[in-house]
Amino acid sequence: MVDAMPFRGIRYNRQVVGDLAKVLCPPYDVISPQQQDGLYQRSPHNIIRVEMGRELAGDNEEENRYSRAASELTGWRREGVLQQEPEPSFYVLRTVRREGVRERSLRGVFAGVRLEEFSRGVVLPHEETRKGPKEDRLRLFQATRASVSPVLGLYRDGAGEVDRVLERVQTREPVVSIEEEGGTRHQLWAVSDQVVVQAMRSALSPKRVYIADGHHRYETALYLRGLEKARATRWTGREAVNYCFMCLIEVSRGGLQLGGYHRGLGGLAEGELQAVRIRLESLFDWSLEDREAGSTGLQGFLAGRDWSSRPRPAIGLADGEGRLWALALKDPLPEGALPKPGVPALGLCESWVLNEGVIRPVFGEASPPELVYLHDVVEMAALLRKGAISLAFLLPPLKIESFEAVVLSGERLPPKSTYFYPKLPTGLVIFPLEGEV
Repeated sequence: MVDAMPFRGIRYNRQVVGDLAKVLCPPYDVISPQQQDGLYQRSPHNIIRVEMGRELAGDNEEENRYSRAASELTGWRREGVLQQEPEPSFYVLRTVRREGVRERSLRGVFAGVRLEEFSRGVVLPHEETRKGPKEDRLRLFQATRASVSPVLGLYRDGAGEVDRVLERVQTREPVVSIEEEGGTRHQLWAVSDQVVVQAMRSALSPKRVYIADGHHRYETALYLRGLEKARATRWTGREAVNYCFMCLIEVSRGGLQLGGYHRGLGGLAEGELQAVRIRLESLFDWSLEDREAGSTGLQGFLAGRDWSSRPRPAIGLADGEGRLWALALKDPLPEGALPKPGVPALGLCESWVLNEGVIRPVFGEASPPELVYLHDVVEMAALLRKGAISLAFLLPPLKIESFEAVVLSGERLPPKSTYFYPKLPTGLVIFPLEGEV
């Protein structure tokens, strides 16, 4: 059972910061150095200074981006830039964005969700994690005693119980209305009314939560809870570190979309490059698409196909000379070309096929010299053109049916196998890791 709790969120004071759009930022793991610089310039109170602060020359164990993040949060609260809610609340989010002439909206609920080990089957992962990002988030949690960026959790609400509560909430005036550059609009409602709070808790309780974004944050929160419980002299189970800051969104309502996460390989010796090509030739049927494909060609390749109806895994392969191939998994596959997937759905996921059929056989447990993950093919094309990478693998969006099948099976995909969008803005609400929920 999902134990979702309201909490005393910390929010920006609009009377101090003015336009709230200027103080928000994307989640840390999709921010480029150029975006980081732009966010710093947007406002002296932009949450980037906490979420992913700059590293400076001379940083050490005492003075670093984590200590500066803590100082910023403390100072902003003292100066009234940030204020904490007087009552525990759920925070209901509605985001509307334009796609051409069409508007697409999503609704979510910010809550403190009780941390559960994955083995309990209440909160379910779908991707493997890496040590570095978890160490980074742990240092940030410990320094700031706050979680500023929510984990994105998905659930199914076939009977519409949660929807009915959300509709009741949205008849009220929102506490926040923001329009970002590009026209994306956010509205936020703070819900402390006990009747509505209990209705929300009851509606969410029987659900299972799939982690869409934030595996590193969730696993780090589990680890932090263990650390703090081990050294506590008193433990009630209501301490804030027993909960994960989440935004819960219904998976089938159409507001959230699933895009592809592409891979680039760089720093390869000639022997490694040849070994990659041999593995690809053993797995895939090749078809040359373009001899001079730039960013427009890569975009056209992805946009010009109906990926949802592909009968077998398929990818694009581009190199620094502009050549672009369409690759489709051989049918039948040569014996032993791929390990047997734990569940059939894994064998339909391009990221798993690429990882188990090419990356792992060539490089073993070590990562390739330079393995780049990007969702933007324009950036990928630029890296190819500059010679920063030798090969680019263009991966179509994972089918939502495959995503759910993998999640429910208990298997995991390689890192960066899914790109859910739109990304939730960081800074709308902050979850304090002090006190009790």
